[in-house]
Amino acid sequence: MMIVGDRFAGKSALFHRISNSSGYVQQRTKDHTTHKVVIRGRKGKVNALVAVTPGQQVGEEFVDGDIDAWNAMLQPPNYPSGVIYVVAERMTRSWTADEINIVEQQRAAMEAGQRESLQRALEEAWRDSLDHEPSPEELRAKLPDIDQEVDRRTPSQSEQYWQLSMDNECKHFELIARRLLESWGNGSAAQNAWLIIAVTKVDLHRRNQLDELKRYYIPNPSVPLSPFGRLLSDFIRGFGSGPKPRLAILPFAGQRENFRVLPSVAEATSQLDDTRFDALQRTFNNTLGEFCGLQS
Repeated sequence: MMIVGDRFAGKSALFHRISNSSGYVQQRTKDHTTHKVVIRGRKGKVNALVAVTPGQQVGEEFVDGDIDAWNAMLQPPNYPSGVIYVVAERMTRSWTADEINIVEQQRAAMEAGQRESLQRALEEAWRDSLDHEPSPEELRAKLPDIDQEVDRRTPSQSEQYWQLSMDNECKHFELIARRLLESWGNGSAAQNAWLIIAVTKVDLHRRNQLDELKRYYIPNPSVPLSPFGRLLSDFIRGFGSGPKPRLAILPFAGQRENFRVLPSVAEATSQLDDTRFDALQRTFNNTLGEFCGLQS
């Protein structure tokens, strides 16, 4: 199987929880390095080979780096029978000063575009409310009010960073979904394949945030799909009328630790006690065991 996800999503923590080990997964090469692990489910255990993809880069470079690593992991005879795709919604962060600068540039560009679009919309709405074309003096007098409303409606920097993180996660998943379609879509590979979306770090979300988390990651045809939900639905539809991989979307918490995206963002703390923390692990392992061939 293959564990893949955006940078700092929690791939190492998930690997160590299912393999009962610890530390950072050092062996992540472009040559399909595998680790022998024992998956323990509800009724027994099964041996498995696990490949953990290398960490990705922020910005345009991460695409090329990922594709190089995936080439070895997704081409026959190496393509995996199963994939755990690790997502963390807002709970990802940059590692280096260079990456932080890239993310800040992306955030600033996004904010500038949002403010410009909002200012234009507010000015047009004000003009439409008048029964005459405003004079330059009237416009100058109105601009401070418009600017104040733009400030009020512009998301905070924390919200902007979170949106960037979710956007990057979608771009990343779109790439891996495309490659999995190419890998599993030929022949009978999809018939025995499976995909688990591991929504990790759920212990850092408060109870009132969990429903929002479900709506974002679990496609529901009765409500508008989230960006991630649309990508996941498109992925399944991509198999057409042929065999489709088994799919599960599961909550997960790899390790209990406080988390801070950036120094300017408030720290998130674990909301689960030991009982609930262990229950998440058992549920995940049981489903993983079933997907790996253990009886339910």
